[in-house]
Amino acid sequence: MEDYRISHSATAVCCMTNREFQPGETFYAVLVESDEGHVRRDYSLEAWTGPPEDAVGFWMTKIPEKKDHARQKVAVNDILLSVFDHLRQSDTEPEKLYILALLMIRRRIFRLEEDVEPGRNVSSLTVYCQRRDESYTVAAMVPDAKRQAEIQEELAGLLTGTDEKKIVPVDASEIVDVDALVLPEIEILE
Repeated sequence: MEDYRISHSATAVCCMTNREFQPGETFYAVLVESDEGHVRRDYSLEAWTGPPEDAVGFWMTKIPEKKDHARQKVAVNDILLSVFDHLRQSDTEPEKLYILALLMIRRRIFRLEEDVEPGRNVSSLTVYCQRRDESYTVAAMVPDAKRQAEIQEELAGLLTGTDEKKIVPVDASEIVDVDALVLPEIEILE
């Protein structure tokens, strides 16, 4: 999976009308390629006439309701750490634990303690959690592609509150909207 740098202003404003979007408002986001790289442009519903010809992609999205963003991030991190602890202690789903550890590295909750050379087979990962000042060793149990997708859906469902069978009890007030959650693709090392 390739990460792209996307230029986008911090304000949520329609590029056609210059009107600022309100919390809860739905709008279109368009990704275009320019001389500076990939640029995101946002369009209000009333200004939308379809994607421009130079569009690489487009999607409909929504401005989140006003929330305490620092609290949201902490709540998501707390949920992930709680699930990680539960999976580590139960030792029943090593593949899910491995996928979760990779997600937590990507979200910068964990830091990989040792560099892993591309193409090198590893039997485990050692990760460090600065928040807890603790290191953990996680077995590198790479599931097949179908199981990877299932695990990613389960974790996303858990975080968004759409998963009916929760792994750990979570206070409903702590469940947050994680539209920005991007789960890492898993590369099988041979």
